[in-house]
Amino acid sequence: MFGLLLKLIPGFSTLVALAQLGVGVIYPTFKSFEAIESPGAKDDQQWLTYWVVYSFINIVEKLLWVVLVWIPLYGLLKTALLAWLVVPQFYGAKLLYTMFIKDALRMAANQLKDIPALENIVKPFIDAQTTAQQKKDDAPGAAPAVNTAAPSSS
Repeated sequence: MFGLLLKLIPGFSTLVALAQLGVGVIYPTFKSFEAIESPGAKDDQQWLTYWVVYSFINIVEKLLWVVLVWIPLYGLLKTALLAWLVVPQFYGAKLLYTMFIKDALRMAANQLKDIPALENIVKPFIDAQTTAQQKKDDAPGAAPAVNTAAPSSS
């Protein structure tokens, strides 16, 4: 009887997985729904940024799982990271997006645009980035654009 009762009690890894589900998916889903229904756009940007960062983390996690599985308490660390990302006062998602993910996505898009099957998928992203940069460059008081591309070997 006692053995059956112990089997009904979730283990530590199950509790961590439930915490990740609650903190990383359920709470952000409801906040995203709230943001969609609200008239302002600031919360829309917060939650859209969160979902981009969350997706990026999941992709990296799938690629590096062989290494991550050996990190002690990785699940707990990921839960803490997700909590930091979802709390709007910390700007965690915005910080990670601005510092790392935006540049990584730009670099990946520039590499993927040369693959014919992906060209139509990546082109709108590249066009949107170009338009945003042009708006930034055309703003009053904007510094002149600096060409950081490597010189071509023609």
